[in-house]
Amino acid sequence: MPTQLDLKRRIRSVRNTQQITRAMKFVAAARLRRAQERAVAARPYARALNAVVRSAVSRIPETAHPLLAKRPEQRVLLLVVSGERGLCGAFNANVLRRAFEFVRGRPSPDRAEVMALGRKGRDALRKQRWTMAAEYVDITARVQAERAAEITKTVMDRYQSGEVDAVYIVFNEFKSVLAQILKLEKLLPIEPAAPGAESEAGAMPVDYLYEQPVG
Repeated sequence: MPTQLDLKRRIRSVRNTQQITRAMKFVAAARLRRAQERAVAARPYARALNAVVRSAVSRIPETAHPLLAKRPEQRVLLLVVSGERGLCGAFNANVLRRAFEFVRGRPSPDRAEVMALGRKGRDALRKQRWTMAAEYVDITARVQAERAAEITKTVMDRYQSGEVDAVYIVFNEFKSVLAQILKLEKLLPIEPAAPGAESEAGAMPVDYLYEQPVG
């Protein structure tokens, strides 16, 4: 039977554990808040940049740039954006399920290629028989412009060389801490803006001015 001293030691141990857990909770909450602020702050810039690109595409012919050339989608490349770790509910499962449905729904699934962006997606896609074009891990925890540029160049080179006829991406768009919006979007070829899509509240479409970089 435990003595009074043993009970006091156990109580003290539980209290110490509670203090450590509480500190870890505060640290996790601060990290989550910073990540949420970055995601929300970058969204208007991304949307505006997407509108500018699509607006420019709608004003030039398809043959003016290799990224605008349209070909029959016989060979496609799918970018699968997942997390680096598990224990996050259906966050990774939803992305992987949608990726599997997309590839298996293609006329020629054996000609589809996948690119894993995230460790959990990489591990799941390795078990499939599809061609793995590339894999990148440890990129979502700490976003780096150099890694993003490397991935972009790889995708663009494969499309411009004719190795793939279209590029898609599947990912979770942040809505709230407990909810994400599963999205599947086409990246290449770049689609022009739909008539009236770039205007807001009935405003006239904007005609942008473009300048070459100096130096």
